[in-house]
Amino acid sequence: MLSESFRTYPPSLDRIFISASETSDIQGFVEQYFETRNLRDSTQIQQSVVAALRRYPGEAPVRMYELNAWLDKTFRRHFFCRC
Repeated sequence: MLSESFRTYPPSLDRIFISASETSDIQGFVEQYFETRNLRDSTQIQQSVVAALRRYPGEAPVRMYELNAWLDKTFRRHFFCRC
C-alpha cells in the first residue's frame, strides 16, 4: 500500500506496542488506523497521515493507543469533521 512511504520515521516508531507482548511495525499500524477510523482509501489522506507520523514527537516505547490518540487529535477537524 504505502511501502515506499514507510522509510523515514523517527526511531521511536520502529516498534509500536499493541499490548505488553504484541507489537506492530509502522505499516501495520497505519493499516489498522485507517480500518478502525473508517477512513476512505484516499491517497491524500494516506499521505497526510504518513507526513504527520514523520513529525511524531513521542519517545519509545510508543503504545498504539497513544499514537491513535495523537493522530486523532492532529486530524480531528480535517478528517472527522464535516464542517
